Amino acid sequence: MAGKYRNGALLMLVLAALGVASIVFFHRNSSDVIISDSMSEFIDAVDKSSTKESNRLILFDLDDTVLMSSQILGTPTWFYHMVNILRQSGAAKSEAYNVMREIDRVVQDQIQIAAVEQATLSAIRNWSHQGAHLFAITSRPPSFSEITNKQLEYINLEFLSPYSSCIQQKWPAGFGAFANGIIYVDFHHNRAEVLAQFFELAQRCGMIIDLVAHADDQVRHVSEIAKFAHEARKGFVGIIYGRALSSREFRLAESNKQLYELEQKLGHKIIPDQYRKIFAEGL
Repeated sequence: MAGKYRNGALLMLVLAALGVASIVFFHRNSSDVIISDSMSEFIDAVDKSSTKESNRLILFDLDDTVLMSSQILGTPTWFYHMVNILRQSGAAKSEAYNVMREIDRVVQDQIQIAAVEQATLSAIRNWSHQGAHLFAITSRPPSFSEITNKQLEYINLEFLSPYSSCIQQKWPAGFGAFANGIIYVDFHHNRAEVLAQFFELAQRCGMIIDLVAHADDQVRHVSEIAKFAHEARKGFVGIIYGRALSSREFRLAESNKQLYELEQKLGHKIIPDQYRKIFAEGL
């Protein structure tokens, strides 16, 4: 799947998933947003920008955009599917997320991860070398920072900008988190507010931004950053990236089996007793 929003068939698909405000926005800015399973289209679009390399702010989502689990267990699809199942079983939203965060903390520390595309890693390294500002944004909680750093180290990747230390020093406590070039936006936080905080601090620290580029597998996340860039009168290039999602099929029974196998491997329970029946489908 590849193309621009102005492509008729793809446009109808996207419009069905978006609210009216986003539809109007993307209609006006369709040439800036790519829908593709290949990161090369996004890379080419950024490289073709007439903006100075050092004035480019490039943001990457992590899970299913830069890196991915080698199995169903540990994927965002698995995580949010189980959150929904827990909520359907009667758990409150915060309870469901907290249960899954604790399970996912163990899972992320144990699973094998891989780059979604090697071309993405090469582009990030090349852009950093050229002087662009590379950052990541994730829905993981700040407490996952050590695990996240370990996973990025495994694929030999880091997000670099000379402004990172300034942003980190100025970042307010309890407002998401920023560490090692990564913005952490958990479900407790308002994503738009955290992003606004990041952009404000980046510019207060002296960053000049002429182009904002963003790669993510979620339409709403690309929409948020595109809207900011438009309102701030910055150039924008975005990609709604489907490589990881299109490469696998979610199967609940298989993910449950993988979770129980991980428990056996570790020799202790990961799933709290009161929720074990919910994770027993297919066993």
